[in-house]
Amino acid sequence: LSISTMIIKERRFRKRKDIQALQYRQGPSSLDDEKSFFGHSKKQDDSPKGLDELVPHTPHKVDLITELAGSEVLIVYFAKLGASHQDSMIDLDYLETLIESGAKVNYTDRYGQTVLHEIVLRWPLDVAEFMLQHGADLNMGDDFGRTPLHVAASVNSAEYINWLVSNGADVHARTLKEEQTPIHYASKYNSCDSITALIDLGAKLNDRDHKQRTPLQVGAETGREEACRLLMEYDAPAGVYDDTGTTCLAHMIEKMPDVAAEALEQFQKVDKASRTVRYYLSYLETEKWNMLRAKKNPTGGWRELTKREPLEAIIKHNESRLIMHPVIQRLLAKKSELYGRRYFLSNLLINFVFTLIWTALTIGLPGPEKVENTSKKLSFYRPVSENMWRIILEIIGLLMVIYFVLKIRIEASLLSKNFNSYKLSRSQEIKRDLPYCHPRWPQEGKFINGELKKITSTPLASIYDIWYYMDCLSFLGLVILVISRAIIVEADFATEKDLYFRTLSFHYHAYPFVLILIWLRFMQAFRPFITLGPFIAMLGYVASDTMKFAFLFCEFYVPYCCAIWIVFGNVPGNSFEHFNDLLFEVLRMTVVDSFDFDALTSQNKLVAQLICGTYLALTSITCLNLYIALLSETFSRVFGNATATAYMLQGEALISVEKKMNQSKRKAIQLFIAEQCSPETVYGVGGETSDEARDIMSEMDNLKRQCDAIKKLQQDMKSRATFFKIEAMGILSQQNEIMEDLEETVQAMTTE
Repeated sequence: LSISTMIIKERRFRKRKDIQALQYRQGPSSLDDEKSFFGHSKKQDDSPKGLDELVPHTPHKVDLITELAGSEVLIVYFAKLGASHQDSMIDLDYLETLIESGAKVNYTDRYGQTVLHEIVLRWPLDVAEFMLQHGADLNMGDDFGRTPLHVAASVNSAEYINWLVSNGADVHARTLKEEQTPIHYASKYNSCDSITALIDLGAKLNDRDHKQRTPLQVGAETGREEACRLLMEYDAPAGVYDDTGTTCLAHMIEKMPDVAAEALEQFQKVDKASRTVRYYLSYLETEKWNMLRAKKNPTGGWRELTKREPLEAIIKHNESRLIMHPVIQRLLAKKSELYGRRYFLSNLLINFVFTLIWTALTIGLPGPEKVENTSKKLSFYRPVSENMWRIILEIIGLLMVIYFVLKIRIEASLLSKNFNSYKLSRSQEIKRDLPYCHPRWPQEGKFINGELKKITSTPLASIYDIWYYMDCLSFLGLVILVISRAIIVEADFATEKDLYFRTLSFHYHAYPFVLILIWLRFMQAFRPFITLGPFIAMLGYVASDTMKFAFLFCEFYVPYCCAIWIVFGNVPGNSFEHFNDLLFEVLRMTVVDSFDFDALTSQNKLVAQLICGTYLALTSITCLNLYIALLSETFSRVFGNATATAYMLQGEALISVEKKMNQSKRKAIQLFIAEQCSPETVYGVGGETSDEARDIMSEMDNLKRQCDAIKKLQQDMKSRATFFKIEAMGILSQQNEIMEDLEETVQAMTTE
């Protein structure tokens, strides 16, 4: 009897069966966490490899030499078939002979795996039935503790899962030290059919592994989108933590933000009858984990590592859709209420005072007529009684410059320290899974090494944005003003008059430009405020579009300026005598301002008309209208994103403020959220319109996923049809060859 190799069925996304609502969670949290934390006692060459032909150890006693030889032959037989790339065949009669001669079906290779592990991985159920009849142990794990049920869960074989459990396999079997159950493996390998079968057979969604991760958290950490969606349909809680306090939601935000948006729905519960919304904000913070673990182990002993909370992950990965989710919006509002609004207002006041001081100092400078007509050294500080206000304001202004510089340096140092600490902590956590990577499943080790490489190569988020450079330019300008003022004060008017007047002229001309930079810098203090933040954020988009337009504009502006200079320039007495005057006149021509057209026509009227006419057509009519259209399109396209950007800036500021707080104050705020927002009930919210909108968006997402699945199925069916067509052509070709051989044989027999 011969049986061909099994073809693993394609994964399919199944709707969950009706189960008891909220069986595993309350809000986003695990029901087990309400009682006690951590609820259990104690297409490349990445495809799983076959059995190893080497059997250097024998964990089970073999009494006779024939039994040992037969067992090794059995292992080698399956190992060679598994390594073959051809459509291999199994001869059950041959297996029967081996077993009757003393071969043990539970004999293991060097990794502790039996032939049943290989059969579940590659061969039909009939072969497994045959081995079960000859004493195969369904619960026998390998050296890593992986049972045949773990293998079946990994390869998405619901048929094998049902068969194994119905014949006595333990659906709650755990691997050695890693302590993962089959449903962990189903989630880790994105095996949706396996997840459905295991849940129907009694697998628990709140089982924890050696790092206290649930199946959903394992799937989130490995980026298994379909598995995570299916587990959440079965009400798997997303507000769970591992043994370091890292939330499942943080992994989802990093690897699959669309799934994270669905998971955030667990963190709010709308009650239309009472017109209330309950927000489970405490499960978005680490302090809740501290409280839960204290219930389980008051003496401590838990791992303390740097981790990212969901809000920080959203800011880090710039997920504008998630920042606008009602749950995150409520978290931002709560943090702003507790400490953010006070900080934002104080920061605004400090920057306003700084800007006002230098504005007053600019206005209080001696008038230009005094500077130009002075016959003696101009005094800024004497008499002291009349200029005391200037001395005080300049001292305060310079002290504030020092304050801002130190603040920037401290924030940069804190950002770098936290980032390096997170990279080290995350690398350590990833390496904890490395010892459990099975040699027969090389993709596991490759995934871990890929994650390590990704973490180590992640660059630090740059603080050198446009506002940083605006600060630098403003402070550099103030330093230059201080130096020039010092030269003016210390210069000897009698012997260094030329240096004195040059420096004085530069000082007066530099002051207004520095003041403009200071006022532009003042805008960054409004960024965390939602009313003005979006408009300030949109300035960045406007600047980007302006740079695009400037390139196109210069393509016409520069050659026309050169042409006008060659033909009409360098003529004494007109507006085009100097090249800088010419540049300004052409710019006035662009915006259709009054320019000296007579100076051009007086030299060559026809050429002036040709040059000015074509230039006006290309720039004033075409380019400027393109620029206006570009800005209009940008405003209509990015206004919603600008709002999200403003919330991003607010969230970033809140995180920065929280990290700079002293330990006691930060602890008090986190404790308040953990105790008072678990859940926080908001009254007077109907939510019907928003609920309907969310339902529509959810249905649209479902339709999109179904369309993608249909397209994938069509592609698979097309590839299968091509395969069957090739096979049919091969069969027909073989049939023709057989018929030709048969005809030749008949002719030969007739001839004889």
